[in-house]
Amino acid sequence: MLPDLLQAPDRPNNVSKHAHWLAGEGAGSWFEIELKEAYFSVSRYSDQGILECQGLFRTDTSFDISKPYEVTFPSHCAKVTVIQNDERFTLLKAD
Repeated sequence: MLPDLLQAPDRPNNVSKHAHWLAGEGAGSWFEIELKEAYFSVSRYSDQGILECQGLFRTDTSFDISKPYEVTFPSHCAKVTVIQNDERFTLLKAD
């Protein structure tokens, strides 16, 4: 039987309790977002906790990481999209 990737799997020990699950077609990912000075540090992990990519991201909007949000599509190693208070924010990988 294949796993139901729409539901978050058990969180691996190395994935922060603050990471958000984003279900995907064929696979899903955990996204951990932290504020690091003027940037957001984003780490993306596989369902099994394998680090797939990480980097510093920026946004020109007023995304407030201290308030509830959810990660949505499109989100990948160069761009992360979040929804907060029914507003969509895009975080782009900094050069």
